[in-house]
Amino acid sequence: MTEQAGVVLITGAASGMGLATAQLLSERGYAVEGADLVAPADAGFPVAAVDVADGAAVRRWVADVTARHEKVDALITFAGYAIKGAVEETDPDEAAALLNVNLLGTARAVRAVLPVLRGQGAGRVVLVSSGAAITAMPFGGWYSASKAAIEKLGEAMRLETAGTGIQVTTLVPGWTRTPIFTSARETRIRIDEYRGAAAEVDRRLADFLDHGQEPAAIADAVATILTARRVRGTYRVGKDVRRSHLARRLLPAALYERSVNDYYGIGVSAPVSTFTTMPPMIDPASRAPLTEATDGSLVTADGTVGLQVLDRRLRLYRDANAAPPADADRKDTIRLAYRIYSKAYPIVATLLFWVVWRGNLRALGKFCGDQMRSAQTKGTAFVEVGVGDGSLTKFAVRTAKVKNLPSLLFVDLSPDMLVKAAKRFRKADNMVALVQDATTLGLAPGSVRSLGCYGALHVFPDPSAVLHHLAGLLADDGELSLSVLTSPGVGWKDRLIERAVSTGTITSNFTVTDVEQLLTKAGLETVETVHNGHQLLIRTRRSTSAA
Repeated sequence: MTEQAGVVLITGAASGMGLATAQLLSERGYAVEGADLVAPADAGFPVAAVDVADGAAVRRWVADVTARHEKVDALITFAGYAIKGAVEETDPDEAAALLNVNLLGTARAVRAVLPVLRGQGAGRVVLVSSGAAITAMPFGGWYSASKAAIEKLGEAMRLETAGTGIQVTTLVPGWTRTPIFTSARETRIRIDEYRGAAAEVDRRLADFLDHGQEPAAIADAVATILTARRVRGTYRVGKDVRRSHLARRLLPAALYERSVNDYYGIGVSAPVSTFTTMPPMIDPASRAPLTEATDGSLVTADGTVGLQVLDRRLRLYRDANAAPPADADRKDTIRLAYRIYSKAYPIVATLLFWVVWRGNLRALGKFCGDQMRSAQTKGTAFVEVGVGDGSLTKFAVRTAKVKNLPSLLFVDLSPDMLVKAAKRFRKADNMVALVQDATTLGLAPGSVRSLGCYGALHVFPDPSAVLHHLAGLLADDGELSLSVLTSPGVGWKDRLIERAVSTGTITSNFTVTDVEQLLTKAGLETVETVHNGHQLLIRTRRSTSAA
């Protein structure tokens, strides 16, 4: 099969991973013959209406394909479905029906095709399992059992077909964006004691799938299997399944089970809305108040979404009114370069901070940390604008020895950076990360008592507009704390900074006078100023004399 494309039979070819695989192989010159419960009219390749639970129908399909093409080169078994419910909630008839499709349906296709492949002395069989076979999925135990059985079926077949020219492999997809769980059947019996845990697992499953790999990744893996000179026994596709497989082999059983419990949220209390500890949120467009909907998004009274969920597990949201982030369609190579840059940035920034601005990093960390401690003492949320990847915030917490964190609202325009920040503080139950423009921040005016902006003033296109908006968010007793890098007044250093300004790395090379004028223009007055090298650490509040 390495020299030319062949004839490939695919069960479950009308949707999800089966459809993506069939389309890719068709594009690469394979004669794809699909089978599914319903035969779509516009698949782009032949799809027969075949129920794999019907052995006679499966045999007729294989015989028809063999007669037309006079050979079969490969079988790929995607057909199957999921059922949601605890093992105790699953009636034996429901479990038998699932096994009849997922496991015995696979076996029926294999039994129909193997005589053809054996007669040819060559061919490949790809049995599709699931990451749920590595780690049993709570409230999906029968699905996990069916997929685990498929792995053992493949293992036995590899032994049985040795020397026949038939190569058998098992494909184990990780979390993949398909409707397998969203369209899963539910058990007829529901037991009240399981409802809370099942709801939490459902919520996490939806999140895992939303952030899963595209079906194209599975299609690529199948194409690789079909062209490899010698196939491996198992192909695990997705970081999650590879990590799970490795963890299961290396970790003690008790520790592994605890990690699985944490992963699915087994035993955790029902989550309390984090937004109850935040300043009142408003729709950035209409300025209408927002409340949390059942799916986690924040909506107005008429149901309009103001803040949509990007990752509920990380409590990451974005302004629903804004255009998609500029990096949403970046190619993988650019994403890799960005990841390298984001890892190197804290180190490079720290070196520049020492060399160019002669700042004491511990002094900066203590200043930031003290503001968080003050917010916790006052019992108010701490809102940090331009949080970046959260490394400075984490450093500040350690440096200032902040033992009890206040509620945290992190704001930044970069989703990549905010994901890093959210992960750094994922154990803090009172943290929310928001992808939003600092000049349209969806907080009620006059509602914020503790607000911070550390270093970000240099990257805002219009620092004056940002300060003016932030000042409007402050309550009567609210404070805005800032760290602002100012011109060192040294020739080569200022030329270096101006070079950074010209390339768009930063937007301004502030003098002390510039900073004072910006604060006055925004209606802010200084409470305290600390000179940290050529950096200003400033506490401000709304000016009582401002018009």
